[in-house]
Amino acid sequence: MKEIILCGVGALGSWLLCLARGLDASWILVDHDRVEKRNLLGQAFVPAVVGRYKVEAARLVAIRDWGYPQALLGTLPVRIVRENALTVLRKADAIVDCLDNVSSRVVVQDAADEQRIPVLHAGIDAGGMHGRIRWGRAFPLEPGDPGQAAETCLSADNLPHHAIVAGALARVLGAFLTEGRTFGADVDGLGMRLVR
Repeated sequence: MKEIILCGVGALGSWLLCLARGLDASWILVDHDRVEKRNLLGQAFVPAVVGRYKVEAARLVAIRDWGYPQALLGTLPVRIVRENALTVLRKADAIVDCLDNVSSRVVVQDAADEQRIPVLHAGIDAGGMHGRIRWGRAFPLEPGDPGQAAETCLSADNLPHHAIVAGALARVLGAFLTEGRTFGADVDGLGMRLVR
């Protein structure tokens, strides 16, 4: 069984957890935010978990609603910063980055490089209609690129696209876990295009 560290359990991360439940993996969920009522429109949370840390809420929903075994879900309700990154992002088979800001993405990538852990980055642009999924430094870690903090995760308008991007992310992660393949994807209103 592979171990995945999922950084960011919001618009993409929460839906990834739902859609990747068939993967033979254990998960460590990392996010410092709490579920707010406004998150219910675009993230895979239910009203009963408002106020909880997102990692705890995601674990609860995954166990109760999606059939995850309790032993396969660990949680770390912390913000990833340079000072704790090597401890938080300890040895795993892969790190999945669904964070919403470049500075945290850079910290994750740097720590992963130091420990030789592959990182799969995923982001949605500020308009909420284009998703990008890339391995390692092939993901643009610069301001203005997909993955920047945006209000798209707070609206039900973009919810179908979040789920489509999360589904593509689950496919890319699954190909890595089962076959060792590392390809990326671009996702928009026209569909998903695989990228080498």
